[in-house]
Amino acid sequence: MALVQGSPGSAEFVHDEFERNRRARAAALEWDRPRVAAMFAGTGLFVLVYLLLVLTRISGSALLFLVLPFFSSLLVANLVSRREHIMSTCFLSMLFNGAASFFFLGEGFICVLMASPLFMGMTWLGACLARSARFGSDKPANPRRWTIVLVAGALLGYAAWDARVLALGAPERTVANTYEIAAPRETVWRALSFDRPPTIPLPAWLFAMPLPERYAFGAQGAGAIRFVDFGAPVNGDDADRPRGRMVFRVAAWDPGRRAVFVCTRNETRIGGWLELIETRVELEDAASDANGGRTRVTLTTRYRRKLGPALYYETLMDAGIAAMHDVLAGELREGAR
Repeated sequence: MALVQGSPGSAEFVHDEFERNRRARAAALEWDRPRVAAMFAGTGLFVLVYLLLVLTRISGSALLFLVLPFFSSLLVANLVSRREHIMSTCFLSMLFNGAASFFFLGEGFICVLMASPLFMGMTWLGACLARSARFGSDKPANPRRWTIVLVAGALLGYAAWDARVLALGAPERTVANTYEIAAPRETVWRALSFDRPPTIPLPAWLFAMPLPERYAFGAQGAGAIRFVDFGAPVNGDDADRPRGRMVFRVAAWDPGRRAVFVCTRNETRIGGWLELIETRVELEDAASDANGGRTRVTLTTRYRRKLGPALYYETLMDAGIAAMHDVLAGELREGAR
């Protein structure tokens, strides 16, 4: 039976269906091209400004972690033609920025991981403001655009101040933790001198940090040199690089009571995040034990941050140093058994 013209299966129907599909594919490509161009533009801006910040030696400031992702998302959002594509395109561009940092700009996995909350937050803020300014009002003079100007000005002002603070040297911070060890003070003091691989693992949330491989804490007395050797992180990042080392000079040595270790060299990746100044170990008989069978140990570390913004990175660094205090206290417990 002959097919009716235009009915399913006829040549005309097949041709029309083919044309509809072709136009749909062409329309999809038309929508995708601005998005792809926007993502590449955002990543290009990120890489160029990152290299500029590295050359000017201010790559650790809030200019990198706050201002750059904010302006990158503004650029991407203003290049995307459809409102519903702005947020997804900005976040895809942010992921490309992270990949570029890891694969092409030499940043380690832990560095990208630490910065990702800042990048995502600034990307979301920039995308929301740009979307609101572009599509939130039909008035020629959209007042919402002034919000972008005010936020951008505040971010630039804070980032410039933060970069100056880091250039001059951030204020010192002190982290102190106190522990009780079920051993006499003399026994704990002897446990402070050891030369062995670590017996206490790092906390799980520090999974990408360099791993201590050996504590060379045998030298005693003021002026003695102690050090910690580090290996590659457990995720294999930087596995081909030489292992790092932290070197400490004993600045004070009061047997059974107090020791002060000044960091004279930090060859690990941590040295790019903070300047480790000194660590103090103070021992006293625990007030809860009148017989002297328990010891109160106070570990105190002073440092300066090398990254900004201050509130975010000081919170992370305080937590990281407190975790290292927990590890050292665990080593003392093991040695005092």
